[in-house]
Parts: sequence; C-alpha cells; structure tokens
Amino acid sequence: MTMKKAIALFIAGVLFLASTLPALAAGRSSSALPGGMAVIDGETRRRAYLDIEEEKANVEAKILLARNSLIFQQSWVADGYEGAIGNVLTGEETPLPKFSTLFPGWDVPNDDVTAAMKRADITGWTPAEISRYAHMDIGEAKAAVERDIPSARKKVIYTTAWNARAAITSLLYR
Repeated sequence: MTMKKAIALFIAGVLFLASTLPALAAGRSSSALPGGMAVIDGETRRRAYLDIEEEKANVEAKILLARNSLIFQQSWVADGYEGAIGNVLTGEETPLPKFSTLFPGWDVPNDDVTAAMKRADITGWTPAEISRYAHMDIGEAKAAVERDIPSARKKVIYTTAWNARAAITSLLYR
C-alpha cells in the first residue's frame, strides 16, 4: 500500500468517526433502524426543511387572523369612545366594553390582515385552534420557530446515516 492510500484511508476513518460521534452524543432513539439510523417522524422531517423567515411570517399571519376572528365575533367599542346596545322593548342600554378590556395587548385590525389573508387561511379551523393561535404572543411564536426548525434540522442530520464519500473518493484517486 502506498503512503498516499494509507493517508487517504486514515482520513476516511477520521471522517467516519467524526460523522458518527455527534449522533452518539445526541443519543439514539429507541426506534433505531439497522445501521444506527433512527426513525424520524414526518412532522420533524417537514419542519427541518422549512425556511425560518417564511415560517415566522406564516405564524404571525395565523395569529393575526385568529385574533381577528375572535375580535369580529364580539361587540366592542374602540378605546376613547363610548357605545351601548339598547333594548327596544325595555329601553335599557348595555354599555359596550372597550377594545383594550376585551383584548389586552392586541392591535386593532388593520391593513396587516390583508397581507395575512394572502399568507394563511384559517377557514375550517375549530374554535380551539383559533383560540390557541389568537392567544399566542407573536414574539414568542417567532422565537419558537427560530428554535424548532434548527432543532428539527439537527435531529435529521444526527439521526441520518451520511458520509463524505465524495471527499474520500477524491483523496484515494488523486
């Protein structure tokens, strides 16, 4: 064996060990496949391929639309104004609650809704889904996207068998 091939085999061994050590450090799934590959659920794999900035905009759009769905189901008056609903039969008036009282920390619907409607569609959502998104903090939801996508990518990378075959082959046959 020539010195060049011996060095190439040594480098190949080092690259192989370097590629398997992170997977061992990350821990193996109990549902491992032969060869050490772990089973990755479809949702994790789907998240791994998402664009972070696009998903941050998507989650913001879903939150805005869910909030608007709840806002438009309620009777309210904008802050700084007074309003009431009158009963024609009794003549009684019931004051309308202020927007900030019903929806603390939320923005009054504006032009962002049009952009959100182009990005996301909440038709067919259950009231539970609408409520879940509506009560999310937009900043925290965006931060979660920034954590979840890289985490899913790491899981896919560290639980998938891969190697640097092209680099090794080019070293062996120079």
